[in-house]
Amino acid sequence: MDKNDKTSHFTNKLLTWFFRGLLIVLPLSLTVYLLISIFTWLDGLLGFKHTGLGILLLLLIIIVIGMFGTSLITKPFINLLETLIEKTPGIKLIYTSIKDLLEAFVGDKKKFNKPVMINVEGESVYKIGFITSESLKDLHMEGFCSVYIPFSYTFSGHLYIVHTSKIKPIDGNPADLMKFVASGGVTQL
Repeated sequence: MDKNDKTSHFTNKLLTWFFRGLLIVLPLSLTVYLLISIFTWLDGLLGFKHTGLGILLLLLIIIVIGMFGTSLITKPFINLLETLIEKTPGIKLIYTSIKDLLEAFVGDKKKFNKPVMINVEGESVYKIGFITSESLKDLHMEGFCSVYIPFSYTFSGHLYIVHTSKIKPIDGNPADLMKFVASGGVTQL
């Protein structure tokens, strides 16, 4: 090996180590930075000087609201409040959209719990999606259902109306499949 080959080999090794280090340091650093930024922001909103107290208080408040929100005493009050909000133009669109999206993931009415593959572009091309409505009788579309196809690296996606013969159910954990799609197929199933 001559001197130029040794230098080139060493340079390639350094670049390889640098990029491996970057793959370790960058996601970890960004995660820590984002968490500290969120904690600091919440602490600033609530007037706390110690980092983390704001998030703890916020979590406690959310748990207490959730506890009271499911009780028989406060349920009618919450239903009345939601009815008022849903009758207010403009606010109704924002509130119901956010509420429906959250309920689709974590509420009692989870919508992304039936993972499927659909063939939309050709015989050997499939997209992973989630059935959001199994019957479209109200739209006079017998034999069709709605399938949400999420995009990778974002919270958006497309809604497809698909004939049930084009749907292939997937036997798997819906949360893991959602992570798989959202990561662009990088996350392991």
